[in-house]
Amino acid sequence: MDVTTQIVLLLMTIVLGSTLVIVGIMLIFVLKDLRDSLSRVNLILDDVEELTSRAANGSEMIEDVIVSINEMVRDFKDKAASPIGSVIGLLSMFSKKRKKGGEEHG
Repeated sequence: MDVTTQIVLLLMTIVLGSTLVIVGIMLIFVLKDLRDSLSRVNLILDDVEELTSRAANGSEMIEDVIVSINEMVRDFKDKAASPIGSVIGLLSMFSKKRKKGGEEHG
């Protein structure tokens, strides 16, 4: 082999080796950034999980409140509304009789 061919092969080997070393170092940096990004995504997913569980608990609480209000209204209608309605009906009946009696005498 000629000396110039050996020099060219040596230079090509050095360039190729240094390129592979640089690519390897860049790959290490990319993998490190990927690990950091994945840890951030994991933190975000943890926050989202916490928020959804809070929202689920909040909606369950709202549902319980609405059910309680419906039960109270139903109990009020069943127990208190009928006597109150009858008292109001009697009062309106008496007031109508007074008006009619006052018109007849007037």
